[in-house]
Amino acid sequence: MATSEIILSMKTNHPESFEIEIDRKKLLRISKRDELSGYFVLLMLIAGLAILCGSKAYFISLYMTFGLWGALLIPGLLTVATAWALAKLLMLIFGNRRAIKFADAYRVLIDGSCLRVVTPRTDHKIHFRQIVDFELLKESPFYTDKVNTIMMRTTVGGQNSMSIKLLAAVNPLRTRDLLAEIDAQRG
Repeated sequence: MATSEIILSMKTNHPESFEIEIDRKKLLRISKRDELSGYFVLLMLIAGLAILCGSKAYFISLYMTFGLWGALLIPGLLTVATAWALAKLLMLIFGNRRAIKFADAYRVLIDGSCLRVVTPRTDHKIHFRQIVDFELLKESPFYTDKVNTIMMRTTVGGQNSMSIKLLAAVNPLRTRDLLAEIDAQRG
């Protein structure tokens, strides 16, 4: 029997199409954290521009009263505190809906020899032969949820590459091994 016949007659141990199980509560926490971070960064940029365009008399009075560090530290702390409070308020008004929508719509599917990652805005469908490697990332110890993320690097063509994240898989280690096994069988 030739090698090509052996490869063609190889059977897969998994169904042709199925969905990877996602921990929706973890995904919702990740989504809320990302939304809050985005609002905070945006408000910090706006506040920084407002301070740069602000009154020189205010800075001079702070400099005369508290010195250089006081003139920099007091507006800085006020900016951070205000941006954080406004970010939390925006998160309550707009962010929760977006985070819930993202967590509900996020899906990871195995569709024959392709991997599909579906979000509210995108639908990636990648052939397993384009996936170069699977990597298990652990979040920073500063985060309380310590979510494991599966990062896949793909080749789009030539030197170009793209990374795709699979967020909040129920058992990330087993999921990574499952995807690597399917990649070996179908890729």
